[in-house]
Amino acid sequence: MNRIAARGFLFVVAFASLLGGSLLGFTGAGSRASAQEPALVLFGTVTSGAAPLPTRVRATIGDVACGSALVSPTGEGVGFYAMIVVSEDTKPGCGVFGSVVSVRLQSGEIDPGAGTRLVLFRSDATIRLDLSTSAPMLVGSFEGKLPDGSGEAYVRWTGASATPIEEALRTVPRTVRAVFFWDMHRQEQRQYVVGADASAQTYTLVDTDDIVLLRVQ
Repeated sequence: MNRIAARGFLFVVAFASLLGGSLLGFTGAGSRASAQEPALVLFGTVTSGAAPLPTRVRATIGDVACGSALVSPTGEGVGFYAMIVVSEDTKPGCGVFGSVVSVRLQSGEIDPGAGTRLVLFRSDATIRLDLSTSAPMLVGSFEGKLPDGSGEAYVRWTGASATPIEEALRTVPRTVRAVFFWDMHRQEQRQYVVGADASAQTYTLVDTDDIVLLRVQ
């Protein structure tokens, strides 16, 4: 087994192990959360560079704590987590479709946290969200009315310039298939197609006030 395949295998094993532990943790605590109830699953790597690795990942919606998981060290300054973010059905004030989930790294219960990231709640979704103590908080969203079903819509990005397209799309409470942007300076259309090869992606950074065509389902 080569090094890349081995890392991929270990990543999957760690994810399954930690997610199983998260589920058992909810059950042991007397929570009504279970694999059958609506919930958002977040998982990914945690990096801290030369600083000590955080010990916990916590998810809040407003002032309500809706998820928590331990960070499992996998190397120097690197760890892994898997966390369940529960829904309003499980805990009042927690996830409903499209609510903003704030995810932060902590070292102890009283630590205010660092590396805050935002993601929108979608029940029964599993999202990889890599975290870093130096990562800035993503502020902004795409403004515009999306179709009720599958279709396309023009929306405007309100966040900071040079935001990675993958990060910007986390703010869309729908499954996005593709993004199209007409570049006035280049006089050409650029695109980002979810799942396509990196060499085919020509729209990878979103700038403030970019107007794009989203294809959703």
